[in-house]
Amino acid sequence: MLKPVHGFKRLLGELVLPLSSLRKRIDDRGLKASLEIPRTIEFDLGAELAFGSRCSLENVSMFADWSFDAVCRGNYFEGAGIGMPLNARSGNTVRFSSDLVTETPENNEFEVCVNEATESHVAVIMFHHWFATNRYSLLGKFLAARGISFVEATLPYHFGRSPRTHNYAERFVSPNIGLTIRSMKQATVDGRKIVDWLHRSGYKKIFVSGICLGSWIAGLVAANDRRVSGASLWLAGGSAADVVWTSRSTGMIRDEISPFLDLETLRKLWAVIDLNYHVLGLARKPMQFVVAKHDEIVRASVSDALIENLKRMSNQPHVVRVNSGHASLSVPPYNIQAALSLARFTKKHSK
Repeated sequence: MLKPVHGFKRLLGELVLPLSSLRKRIDDRGLKASLEIPRTIEFDLGAELAFGSRCSLENVSMFADWSFDAVCRGNYFEGAGIGMPLNARSGNTVRFSSDLVTETPENNEFEVCVNEATESHVAVIMFHHWFATNRYSLLGKFLAARGISFVEATLPYHFGRSPRTHNYAERFVSPNIGLTIRSMKQATVDGRKIVDWLHRSGYKKIFVSGICLGSWIAGLVAANDRRVSGASLWLAGGSAADVVWTSRSTGMIRDEISPFLDLETLRKLWAVIDLNYHVLGLARKPMQFVVAKHDEIVRASVSDALIENLKRMSNQPHVVRVNSGHASLSVPPYNIQAALSLARFTKKHSK
């Protein structure tokens, strides 16, 4: 009776080793590609971009006070909120104007890609990852086939929102502290406009999801908009400062910041975009996390800190731990596991 069991274990071991090797190659290739992207933005507090006022390194505590005050006031991520498209829907795309106007004209409008399920009252808004170059069309078809409409946002400086002078999204997260906050704010305000549009279109249950950087935006939208029914955050770090400090892909950003600020100070300055300071809003609704065990970009320990903070608020999030790395979450079998978990989570909380 033992031989079949031993044989199965041997076969499983033979399968796991090549899969592990393939995963590592995919993650290494993804990391190499991210490191090869040119970075041109230098360190700057940029307080005027985030809060409309200037301050100096000698008075960096003022910046920290503004950031904490923005958290406490609770209205930092509010825009006009009226989700009216710029023009009639064209195929599967809808265009909106951003309520937060920047100096980059291309960035002031954004496109939403829609994969609509037949007679569905449930929708998932998906926020893509940093430096994304492809849409999540397969995930959209997968969810739509299960009665869940899939609505994919476009984050600032990505896809058609990229400035003509360059085709990458370094302005979203950069050594400019205030510029990073403003980009996160714009993405969140844009996300809330999509929520409003779906709500006006008759959707009864609206969920948000995101991958890596997109998970921060999904979390900020969920925490600040009561119309969101729940959130599924993939590769979510909670603290942007800790991700920049520990990630293998953000070394150049950390090297620009570290001569001027330490990690603890950066945490204070980025408090307003730190999901750990928004757990009260997140704790009011169902939460799911997809955590990659071998992630060297958003490390599992950083995700777990946010999960533990939610548990302290009596929220018991559903945590899916995938045996992948960062980039390898996008390939089978890991992407299938994540997609199935999102579909089940959404269905469960749509009843």
